Amino acid sequence: MRLETPNIIWHGTDLQRILSIDFHPHNTSFLTAGSSEDNIGFLKHWEYEIDSKDLTKFQVTYKRDLLGHESPVNCCRFSPDGKYIASASDDKMIIIWILRMGPIAFGSEERGLVWTKHHTMPCHREDILDLKWSADSKYIVSGSVDETVCIWQAESGKIVQTLNGHTHYVQGVTIDPLFEFITSQSSDRTVRVWQLLKNQAHNFKHLYTLKKMGNNQHKGISNVNSANNTPHFKSEAPSPERMVQEEPEANSDSYRLFLSEDQTPFFRRGSWSPCGSLLLLPAGQYRKDEKDKMQPSAYLFRRGDLQKPCLVLPCGKPALATSFCPRVFKRTKEFSLFDIDHVLVFAIMTIDSIIVYSTESLSPIAFVSRFHYAALSDISWGRSPSGEFVLGVTSSDGFCSFMLFSQNELGKEMAFVLPSKTTLAAPAETATAQSSSKMEIEAPLEPPSSAVKKIIPKK
Repeated sequence: MRLETPNIIWHGTDLQRILSIDFHPHNTSFLTAGSSEDNIGFLKHWEYEIDSKDLTKFQVTYKRDLLGHESPVNCCRFSPDGKYIASASDDKMIIIWILRMGPIAFGSEERGLVWTKHHTMPCHREDILDLKWSADSKYIVSGSVDETVCIWQAESGKIVQTLNGHTHYVQGVTIDPLFEFITSQSSDRTVRVWQLLKNQAHNFKHLYTLKKMGNNQHKGISNVNSANNTPHFKSEAPSPERMVQEEPEANSDSYRLFLSEDQTPFFRRGSWSPCGSLLLLPAGQYRKDEKDKMQPSAYLFRRGDLQKPCLVLPCGKPALATSFCPRVFKRTKEFSLFDIDHVLVFAIMTIDSIIVYSTESLSPIAFVSRFHYAALSDISWGRSPSGEFVLGVTSSDGFCSFMLFSQNELGKEMAFVLPSKTTLAAPAETATAQSSSKMEIEAPLEPPSSAVKKIIPKK
């Protein structure tokens, strides 16, 4: 693995902050979003080149601007089929872009396929902070400062449902790949889970709200080693029966599951695994009992039990976003954190670090920190045609970094078809049989000795 921070003026000479990044699912193009010197929304199209024999020969080429937003663009996402782009902005608009024939540059007579406006969708009353596509590229879900979540039909550009209930900004949304669940994460320190009504195309109802955890509910979830102030968590996943959410007793001490607004700037962007078995949410906080200090964390939930986390991943600093690698890999070990027939890889982005995990490893497989001057803002996975993986990271300092993984470094890819809407990712029996001394997973607060060279962008 190698870390690259290209010395590129991404969004203007005064280093305007970059708020979002996303890679095309089928080629080497990617987008960055943010603002320009005059605070006009920037959406830029780029391409990268990677040498499979030498990762140091990573190059980025500017393609064109996508003009249309009047205020900073907070989020940009390619559709899973690669046919559309959706961008969300402080101008309260979502723009859907589509490839059409047109001049390849302003004033040019040469024509080719270029991204052009398809729909402009006004609905939210305030800034739009996050959006996600459904796996079939038919729907978009968005979250806004106006405290609402909207579900859109992408092709028509029409809103089909508005979800209410939050009492503060909605900073992150997720869509289950099977289109059964939607989650919305807000600075009101809650996550609301919505479920699709039976026999309905796009009608969701509120299922429950994740808000607090009682101290009597921790058994089997996590272990914090207070002796050296190093956070750990056990992969000792208890049976589903032990993980059923119980209401905290009236006289028991409890605490908020999620961090307060002043601890998580920008966004709270969660993600689902590509198989739909796991949900990973940022901005968590955790303690084993009332005497312990709160530890910033991310939470993993099993699809069959979204009321309570099955694993807590300490992060050292507040987690702002998570992202699963869009591909799955073949198992090479008997051990797995979950009883699934493939390996999942996922990344957690904190304010100043990236932690990459595999469901086949007891410790992070990659970790980098303090490689930007300001807070990180977004992450996204890309894959080259030759099989290398790229994890793009944006920052408010006006630069982007890329974690590069060579062929088969994350594992050998395997074909995967989404299953039916059933309970997935049951806890592995092998995990419960292990002793706790062997089953502790440590999220490092400092890069391991094998960490990649940190490249600091020059200003």
